[in-house]
Order: sequence, then structure tokens, then C-alpha cells
Amino acid sequence: MNGKKHGALSVVALPEREPPADVVALLEDLLARTKAGEIAGLGVSASCTDRGTLTAYALGDAEIPVLVTACERLKLRLLEE
Repeated sequence: MNGKKHGALSVVALPEREPPADVVALLEDLLARTKAGEIAGLGVSASCTDRGTLTAYALGDAEIPVLVTACERLKLRLLEE
């Protein structure tokens, strides 16, 4: 892979491919539910194409213990997969 430095970030050129349809559908559903006022805060964990991971959160009006509980529920769902 060919990498370039941009300031403190290292950018890696990856082969182009279509995004997974189920991931796009989930993100679109979450966006629609957020716009409808159903989602108060969000935590995201992602597996990236370079085999790395990404985590992010937006607390919004949610409480930290509620998001931590949601993360634990997600962990259990993944382990049961």
C-alpha cells in the first residue's frame, strides 16, 4: 500500500470497493431515527478496511452509564453471533 503524510496523519490508499450495503443501511436508519428525535446519544465501534478499528461517541443528551450499558449489550450480541 502507498502511504502519504499529511501533518500528523498518515493516509493510506486502499483499493476502491463498494461499501457494505448492510452497514450503509444501518447508518441511514440511525441517522433517520436521530433526526426523528429517537436517539439522544450514540457510541460507535467500527472495523475498518485496513484491519484497524474506529471508536467514537457523541454524548448529546444521553448519560454516560446508559451508553456504557449499550456498549456492553453490543459486546454480548457480537459474542453470541
